[in-house]
Amino acid sequence: MAGAAESERARAKRDQITRAAREVFLDRGYAATSMDAVTAAAGVSKQTLYSYFPGKAALFAHVLGGELGELRVAVPHPPEITSRRQLRSVFVGVALALTRRFMQEDMIALLRVVLGDAYRVPEARDILVESIPRQLFALVEGILDAAAVGGLVRPPVPGLTARMFVGPVISFVMLDGLLTDGPPQLPDEATLGLVVDAFLAALPPADGSGGSGGSGGAG
Repeated sequence: MAGAAESERARAKRDQITRAAREVFLDRGYAATSMDAVTAAAGVSKQTLYSYFPGKAALFAHVLGGELGELRVAVPHPPEITSRRQLRSVFVGVALALTRRFMQEDMIALLRVVLGDAYRVPEARDILVESIPRQLFALVEGILDAAAVGGLVRPPVPGLTARMFVGPVISFVMLDGLLTDGPPQLPDEATLGLVVDAFLAALPPADGSGGSGGSGGAG
């Protein structure tokens, strides 16, 4: 019991630091944020901060990576996907979760700050790429792997195939969120369903029989 309580306290402290760091990064950007500023915002000692995060880069990666962690929790998928209906449902769920999270105003504001620093600070750029795009590709590749195990599809180049899904979905975040003056304009489920259908129609089936055709029916 003592160990569980200690683990819970550590998790709460890590969350406390993460929330404070997110606000500091949002306010100052990556380059201008210092560990001292995070220490002050979180209300912890410097020793405590460094016991959880060895440096600013690790802390920044944790803040950004947390967004993808929430996405994975929101849209779990089994190790084997055995029907096209199931596969479509998983991808629509990912598209919905991704746009709903990344098009919230607080996330749009954070991405704007981060992207501004990414052009000037190589370290920030590297962390951004590792924390969001590559993690998204890995998430999609995992879903495709589950569909391949289930005998549904055979992606010729999994990494490239993942880009074919992530690119159109991220375009909503970019064009209707990051690059708009007003509030983000979220795509509805029907619109994202069309994107998913187009993606699935381009996937070669596992039996090599040609195009997959429509993807809304049961498999």
